[in-house]
Amino acid sequence: MPIERSPTAEQSIPAYVADYQVQRVLGHGNNGRIFLARPPQRLGLAEEFVAVKALHGPCHDAVYERAVEELRAISALDSPFLAKVFEAGLERTSFFYAMDYIVFGSLAAPGRPLSQTEVLLAVSHAASAAHALHEAGIAHTAIKPQNVLIGTRCALLSDVGLGRYLQPGLTTTGVASAGAVEYVDPIVLRGGAPSRSSDVWALGATLHRALTGVGLYGELPANAPLLAIRRVMSGNLILAQHLSPDFADLIRDCLASPDQRIPTAAAVAHRLTDLARGGGSQVSGE
Repeated sequence: MPIERSPTAEQSIPAYVADYQVQRVLGHGNNGRIFLARPPQRLGLAEEFVAVKALHGPCHDAVYERAVEELRAISALDSPFLAKVFEAGLERTSFFYAMDYIVFGSLAAPGRPLSQTEVLLAVSHAASAAHALHEAGIAHTAIKPQNVLIGTRCALLSDVGLGRYLQPGLTTTGVASAGAVEYVDPIVLRGGAPSRSSDVWALGATLHRALTGVGLYGELPANAPLLAIRRVMSGNLILAQHLSPDFADLIRDCLASPDQRIPTAAAVAHRLTDLARGGGSQVSGE
């Protein structure tokens, strides 16, 4: 799965993560790195390559069991729009998991320019995947353009946020990176629990960025997460002026107060699919 690149991402590349043969670094976030790797033969996978996310720092047994339990529940879901998770484990004391490697990029960095219809359908597929998670009692917690992958037949939602297990306490002190704060419901930043409703909020923020190339708060300071959080907490949302009324209305309905917000991700998916039937102009590859 593609993620944000960094100039330091190529440093200290291991030959293996567990028995996955590392080929190169795909990118990294503040909680770990993602490698392109050959899977071990013992898994019997048809895929030549997988993406292996290896998290920084030790993972205690109880936390590991909770994270693996959630990944197993996700793997058992019957949704064509969820990226597959093949395995999770420990490399020494650090948590890793192997998942689909998608070569066509993400909404954040597509491999080719996407039409407006393709963007709408990609977010619709992500919303359908989120709804499947919600019906199983799981909040994704990390919906953003980087985690909406462009597959050959549909988009796939990847990288369910396990940070609440593996790195508790990040909610108000450093939600992933400063850029990721843009996609976090301010209610969660204030200490509220991630939920179906907060994922709907993230879908609205993701749609805005994917359609317009700009964030709801302008461009947040990349290296100052606390300043970024302060700006998000201000509640000063700015929708791009060139959005069509239908798109702007949908985004506002995703970002509304919880009692006025679209109640389910499935409802978001339905509205996006309806809008996609009238779309067609090209969206620049943000």
